[in-house]
Amino acid sequence: MGIREVAKLARVSTATVSRVITGAARVAPRTSTRVLRAIETLDFKPNEAARILAIEKKLKQQIAIRKSSKDKSRANAKDPKSLTNSRYPLVFRG
Repeated sequence: MGIREVAKLARVSTATVSRVITGAARVAPRTSTRVLRAIETLDFKPNEAARILAIEKKLKQQIAIRKSSKDKSRANAKDPKSLTNSRYPLVFRG
């Protein structure tokens, strides 16, 4: 069972399930109760490897954005050489 199945059973989005699990954002009490019941019903256990990969991806994106915002020479569609700047491949890889 995964987060999608929990979301489907609780009739919420996967983002809402994630918010309930992490406690990162406020979720209406009734919604939170539905999600927690779905988690219990399905015996859902968060996947630590998936969580770590998601955190790593977010960090890489933040680093890429910070680096590109510091770069004085912006990527320019008319100048393909600007896209070969060593800082931009991180942005495009995602």
